[in-house]
Amino acid sequence: MKTAASHVAAFAAPTIAALLGSVHGASLIVNGSFEQAPGVVHGQILESGSTLVTGWAVVDNVPSTSANANTVYMSEGYFTNPAGDGAAFLYIDNNNHPGPTGNGVYQDFTTATGQTYLVEFQAATEHAYGDPALLRVTAGDTTADFILPNLGGYPDNPVFAGWDTYSFTFTATSTTTRLQFFDQGLQVGGDPTNGNASPFIDDVSVTVVPESSSALMVAGVLGLVVMRRRRDLR
Repeated sequence: MKTAASHVAAFAAPTIAALLGSVHGASLIVNGSFEQAPGVVHGQILESGSTLVTGWAVVDNVPSTSANANTVYMSEGYFTNPAGDGAAFLYIDNNNHPGPTGNGVYQDFTTATGQTYLVEFQAATEHAYGDPALLRVTAGDTTADFILPNLGGYPDNPVFAGWDTYSFTFTATSTTTRLQFFDQGLQVGGDPTNGNASPFIDDVSVTVVPESSSALMVAGVLGLVVMRRRRDLR
């Protein structure tokens, strides 16, 4: 037989999830998993300035003389590698060109000045070459660099390292913030004879980080709910 305590626990668990979800809010990013790309086919190169993937724009900072440096839309996996979320993802190739910013994509979204936000995304590397990939992500004035593991080189040892989730926070300094993803080329490893892997990105989101007052409000409301439930079960 369930006790009053178990009734309270069963009632409180979904209440916590609902309250925290309402405070955390939905993602501010449009098409974060790149599923919406009307007319774009698997393996299609997205030229600089392209907006074919809904919500996103392509930027090309690599000299045009650097062959195969591009951003590619993937909707059928990479060899046998699935997407991190859904069926599509982006493959950003800097073609071993070192620099502070390489090829990449960006999206502008509305923010509140002074508000803190959480950026989350999935990333992986192609199973090529020997050096890990370095993915640079910027949000407003904040820059975050992520070293993505590379377990083997294609074609001798094509081992996919799998998708991992990465995150960082930033505080908005204006009412519009640009979120950008770049392949950094040879910033990690730096062996020009060996090359470097290039990053995949997927499942991108930006959400509001609740202020301490909001968190306290949730805790207070939850306490009242539990106390009321206990009285009702007596």
